[in-house]
Amino acid sequence: MLNDIIKKRLERDKALEDIDSLEYNTNVWDFDGNEEKSKYIKNKKYSGNRGCSTLVFCSIGILWMFIGYGLWYGTDVWNFVTIIITHLPVPIMVLSVYLYHLSVKDVEKANLEHKKVRNRKKNYEEKLDNLKKIVPNLNQEIIKLEKDYHNQLVKHFKTNYDKNNNGEIDTLENKNDFLKYLQSYQDKIIEVSEKMGDDYIHILVKINDKLNLKRETINKSLVEIMKINNGFSQSSNIEVYESFINDEIQYYNSLLANSLFMASSLVNNDRITFRTIYEKFDKLNIFNSHYENQTLNLLNSINHNLNKIIQEIKDLNFSVTSALQDLTYATQENTEKITQELKILDSSVNFNTLIAGINAYQNYKINKNTKSLRS
Repeated sequence: MLNDIIKKRLERDKALEDIDSLEYNTNVWDFDGNEEKSKYIKNKKYSGNRGCSTLVFCSIGILWMFIGYGLWYGTDVWNFVTIIITHLPVPIMVLSVYLYHLSVKDVEKANLEHKKVRNRKKNYEEKLDNLKKIVPNLNQEIIKLEKDYHNQLVKHFKTNYDKNNNGEIDTLENKNDFLKYLQSYQDKIIEVSEKMGDDYIHILVKINDKLNLKRETINKSLVEIMKINNGFSQSSNIEVYESFINDEIQYYNSLLANSLFMASSLVNNDRITFRTIYEKFDKLNIFNSHYENQTLNLLNSINHNLNKIIQEIKDLNFSVTSALQDLTYATQENTEKITQELKILDSSVNFNTLIAGINAYQNYKINKNTKSLRS
């Protein structure tokens, strides 16, 4: 269906280009036609004048010759001189007839050129009328195809991401697990923080705010995507938007996994892992939620270019997501420890599944990029 939309849009754009070209050429030929018509009228007028003068010259010449024959023919004065005088109008008459003949040919030529221009203009006007009838039909076809594609898009995202139709991605609903974890182990976190001389509760709460904002941004993006009802193209379609949503979910899951590793390492006094993740978060500016707030404001605005915002989010998140997916410190031991801690809290997060999903999606993206480079 997307290819049909693109094909019809190309046909319409081509028709509009042809209309512009034909309108321009028709105007030019209309000017030429007026010019040819002027030539025809001018030549016809000249030919008429030439015909009158030829008739006058011929009449006078014949009368001249008639008088000459009447006066001198058969008399003693009919000689070489009188013969020349009698026939003196002949070359003038011949020249006059010849010039009249040329003027008639000019009239015929000008008339023929004028007819050619008129016929050419008529042909292009017919083509122009046909194209002007085609364009509205193409627009109607595009509107119908885009409406069908919009319905397909909404159905696809509801089926795969929002089955209960509440405007939130199913896998991200009720994800307060990180805050639950902090609340359950806050005494231990405070105790360790005091020993280390830093307020890590404040830092971890900021990370929780970051998770909430990111989840809200992803859900808002999904809502806005399902509002799109036109402008579908190679850079604006179901596959592109789905890839974006999946990348955003991957970002969130990677952030959640790192955050749980960080909190758990603090609770279990694993200061090396804690400091490793802390430094990574600090470099990635994770503790600052300014960008999420700004993105959310853009998504909430009435007039915005969603494709542009999506590209900005993707560009910004690319390096961050790559860094967050680096889980080299995730040993079987600390992974199992977090899994057990979350089970005790009756968390909705299956930590082993979360880590496996992050690794699987990372491998999928690597393989996809590799294939893209090869092709």
